[in-house]
Formats: sequence, structure tokens, C-alpha cells
Amino acid sequence: MSTSLALESIKPSDLPAPPQAALEMLRACSNEDTDNRTLAGFAESDPVLTAEILRVVNTPLFGIGKEVTSVRGAITLLGSRALRNIILCLMVREAAQNHTRENFDITLFWEDSLRRAVAASILARACKLDKDDAFTAAIMQDFGLLVLFYLNPDTEVSYSELRQMNPQARRDKEMLLFGLGHDELISVMAQNWCLPNELAEPLTTHHQIESSSSTMAKILYCVDWVDAVFNVANINQTIQQCRELLDQLLDIDEDQLQEIFVALPEKVAQAAHAMGLRIKQQSDFEQLMRQANSMLAKENISYQELTWKLEKTIAERDQLSAELNREIEIAQQVQRKLMPEARDASFPIHGLNLPARTISGDFYDVVELQNGNIWFTIGDVSGKGINAGITMAKTVSLFHCLAKHTQDPATLIRMLNNEICESTTRGIFVSMVLGIYNPADKTVQLVNAGHLPVIIDDLNKGIITYPSSDQPIGILANTDYQAYPPISLQKGTLYLYSDGVTESRMEDGEMLRQAGLIELIDRHRDIPVHERLEVMVDEILTETSLHDDLTLLLLEP
Repeated sequence: MSTSLALESIKPSDLPAPPQAALEMLRACSNEDTDNRTLAGFAESDPVLTAEILRVVNTPLFGIGKEVTSVRGAITLLGSRALRNIILCLMVREAAQNHTRENFDITLFWEDSLRRAVAASILARACKLDKDDAFTAAIMQDFGLLVLFYLNPDTEVSYSELRQMNPQARRDKEMLLFGLGHDELISVMAQNWCLPNELAEPLTTHHQIESSSSTMAKILYCVDWVDAVFNVANINQTIQQCRELLDQLLDIDEDQLQEIFVALPEKVAQAAHAMGLRIKQQSDFEQLMRQANSMLAKENISYQELTWKLEKTIAERDQLSAELNREIEIAQQVQRKLMPEARDASFPIHGLNLPARTISGDFYDVVELQNGNIWFTIGDVSGKGINAGITMAKTVSLFHCLAKHTQDPATLIRMLNNEICESTTRGIFVSMVLGIYNPADKTVQLVNAGHLPVIIDDLNKGIITYPSSDQPIGILANTDYQAYPPISLQKGTLYLYSDGVTESRMEDGEMLRQAGLIELIDRHRDIPVHERLEVMVDEILTETSLHDDLTLLLLEP
């Protein structure tokens, strides 16, 4: 293992030094008083740098539409800021060529850097930031890692191994290998390379998102995860993390992220051409997903293909709206068939499901066993629309079938998880509660897999909640789940619900939340059980419109 580095022990002479002409141009670009003629003079003093600037400017990446034959013309068209960014990218390229060890795959490094850079420029445009600044920052983002490998020639772990980790795990590994991370090293280089603050600050803080207010730093952190989707083994989990981060940090939704994934191969190839780099042909996103799911059993392949066909149909809904509406209507009919039929007032379990759209991602089900015990479940599939509806249908069907062959909640949830893990794509997962009710002694056993807390309204003990103790199903196969010990309902009522209930907004704009639901339960506990659900839901809907699937299930002996 290599010797750990201390940041203060690194001297400027240990780091890549930019060419003097390029450095002078960077300083000149940062000086607002420098005119275009002076900038052009700096560039033209280095014929190689001049030729490279003109070559880059005339590539499709800039889309100028006419040939630019002089540096002064390039500055006039693009501005000094764009020129500065071009020079920085060229400096990184030249420095990388001179500071690469045998255990560092420079082709993979450029593939990752360009993928981040293209994604960063797209996100910057969406966030109303300078896309060229974002491109340049992302090109430099992992340059410190290349230098760390150069300063530690005996490192036993290769770059190709590190890139298979997600960004957080990779940086933790850097700390173990080198004693510091690539973002810390770039802070030393920022001064030597005369980096402006709008680049230096996000480059040094993109792994400190919790304390950083920089949108550019958040973009750099997010594109690290976008790139990881193409490298890590667990693609589905990484995509889900990527979705959550972009939504949380940049307000980028799933459709926008999908557009980024689709656009990457062509734009990465253009960027590689512009920078004079050779990388392997890029796989498109659908091909990547097919490769990730190549181990699915044959009987599940048709289901995966159907999912992709449905997603493609949705993307073409403007042209094929009539056909799509017919398919949605059929899917809605299938879902209605999957929901339990209404029972008479004497039955202990009652449920209600209201889809926000034509297709619901929520579900509930009840299965009666020959010995008198009753299985019940409620769940919520991640995402919306057709994809979530199909996963909902598969989950309910599996539950209805497998529940007849076991009476142990932990065993049943484990079987469901393994089946869903084999058949879901693109990060789909299911939060759910399932349990078995014994009418003889009025007890339930249940498992909460990533779902909202179970509420029990006990006449003696008051409100008791049972939060999730395990992860949702569909994320990681062969996961062990734990059931709660048997719970007595002798004088209690069990409530299960989806987030469509607790996230309903009242007239004042505030969400109902769990506290509001408990107040609702308290107000209506004396209403007969077979009427109570409808009364509670009616009260919610008098104050709010339905924005999400709403499902509520009640068990009362």
C-alpha cells in the first residue's frame, strides 16, 4: 500500500505545471481591462496553442457554423471567458499526458471526465449557470486523482478498480490509499493554475454538499453519480441514488435525467473530438440497461421488454395518444381486478384505494387461508404511471400466490424481494407492509419493509407506531427481513396507509402528516368499522385535491 500524503507536504514542484504561455493567457483572461487584441497576442506567441484553440473552436461542440481562422475572431465570437475555459481544458489534457502511471488507465479517465463534463453543461443550462464553466470544472473535477496516482507509483489499486465504486465509496477509498482526496489536492493546484473562484470553489467543495451553498458544486457532485451509473455493478441502485440527488439538490426530475442519459453518448463523442482525445464508442443508455439485466431468467425477459416498449410508447404519446389511451384503459381494468372485493361489515379488514392517475402505484390485498388466518398487505411502488403500475401488478400477483404457501411474514417478504429483484429495471423498488392476522387470538405479525409507520389505536395504551425496520423490496436480493413480535389487537385497531394520505395538503397548505392522521383517527374511532374509511377519506378530500395515490387499510377484530 502506498504511503499516505499530507496536504501541507505537497510542494508546487510536485504538481503539473501549465505552459507559461497558457498561464499568461489565463491571467489575461481574468483581467477585465485586457482587450481582445492583447489576448490574441498572448495566444499567437505560442503557435501550438494557437492551432489548438482554433481547432477546438471549429469543432461541432461549439456549433459556430462558419470557420474561424484567427484567435482574435474566436475571442470576438466566444468571449474571453470561453477562451479561458478552452485553455484550461487543453492544459488539463497536456498535463494528464505527462503525469500518467502504468496503473492508471488514461482512456477510462477521459471517458469519465468527458461524461461528467457533458452532463454538467446540460445541468448548468437547466440551472441557468454558464455551461462552459460547468464543462471545464467537470473536466478538472477528478484531475487531482490522476495526480495522486502519479505521486504514488506503487499504489496497488488501479483507477479501473476505483471507478467501479460509487462516488462516496471511491473518495473514502482515496483517503485510505493516499491520505487525502482529489478535491483536497485540487485546492493546492487552484492557486498554481490561477483558477478563478467560480471554478476553484466548487472543485474544492463538491464533496462537502451539506455545507456548500454553491450550485456549481452540487452539479459536480451530481454528475459524479451520473458517470457512476455507467461504471458500477449495481446500476439500478445507483440510478435511484442519482435520481434522488438530482431531485433534492437541483430540482431535476426523472424525465430530465432520462434525457441526459440519452444525450450523453453523442455529446461525449463530440467533446472527445473537440479535445483531440480517443475514447471507445459509447454505449447508449438502453444498451447499458439491457447489459445490466442480462442475467434475468428467460420468463422475465418478455416482461422487461414490455416495460421498455411501454416507456417508449409514453415517449411517443403525442403521436400515438389514441393507442396509448386504449392500453391505459386496459391496464386500469386489470388493476381493478387485482384489488380485493368489498367485504361485509363483519369482516375484520377493510381497504380503500384512490389512484391519482389512471394507473396506480399503490396497492393493498387480502388473502384468507384455510385455517382461518388472514394475510394482508399495503404497498407503494416508486415512480408513477405505467412502469409503477406494472410493478404493482406483479407484486400483488406474487403476494396473492406466495401467501398461500407460508404463514411466516419474514419468509414471505424475503421470497417477494427476491422475485422483484429479478424482474425490476431502472431503480424501481416497492415499500410495503405485510402481515398475518389470527382471528382466534386477535393477534397480528407484520413486517415493515421501508414503508410508513404502522399505527395501532389501542383503547388502553393509546396510539402505538411500528416504523420501518428494513429496506424496501426490489433493491438487493437475498436480504434478511425481521418481523415484529406478535401484536395483540384485543382492544385495538390497526391502520396502514400510503404517503398519499399523510402528504395530502389541507386548506392552509400544510401537509396532513402522521400527526394529522392520528387526529383523524381519534375523531372517528366511534364510527362503525365498515363506514370509517370512507368517512376519513371524504374528510381528507374535502380540504385537498388528489395529487398522489391514496390508500388506506384498517384491521379491527
